[in-house]
Amino acid sequence: MDQFNNYEVLDSVYINGELTLGENIADLGGATIAYYAYRLSLSGRKNPEPIDGFSGNQRFFLGFAQIWRGTWRDEILKTRIIIDPHSPLITG
Repeated sequence: MDQFNNYEVLDSVYINGELTLGENIADLGGATIAYYAYRLSLSGRKNPEPIDGFSGNQRFFLGFAQIWRGTWRDEILKTRIIIDPHSPLITG
């Protein structure tokens, strides 16, 4: 919770770690299960060859991050920080 309280998304606007705690735990759990499923899908085979210098493991996490990537106007972001139990999706 404290980690998220320290994420400043706009000037002096911080994520509310208590509000987002449940979703943050759920997202971590989902990512963990998906990663284990990816590893199991290899069924003991050799790791895939790197593509553009990234290993299969790295590509998994890059893909996970890219599907949640987004951009919001400051006004919407300020509102969502107050009412949305999901941590904001920030790029840039």
